[in-house]
Amino acid sequence: MAKKQTWTAREVTKDREVSKELKERATVIDENRKVSIPKVMREKDFWDDEQYEKIGTTVGKWGLVIVAIASAFAGIVASRTYNEGAIEVDFNAYDSPTEAVAASVTAVNKANA
Repeated sequence: MAKKQTWTAREVTKDREVSKELKERATVIDENRKVSIPKVMREKDFWDDEQYEKIGTTVGKWGLVIVAIASAFAGIVASRTYNEGAIEVDFNAYDSPTEAVAASVTAVNKANA
């Protein structure tokens, strides 16, 4: 997790002497520079907050495990509901596949009626 860092900016003269210190002050952007910065960068980012740092750390550490558990859960649900509402038809009892399909459609229609 990235920690907020403090920094001190110093204004240096030609003789490399520190004339004054500016603590926790950002660089001033004048109107000429403001035009060159994209509008998206001037707006406050929705995701730029401490609470989202925790989410990022959690996903970074446990992302693969979360995906594996979600995949296993989806597989279990799919296997249990795969033949839900299906009608069993013994295809070997019919002479042609067409007759077996017709029998299964008839059985489905009777079950739904």
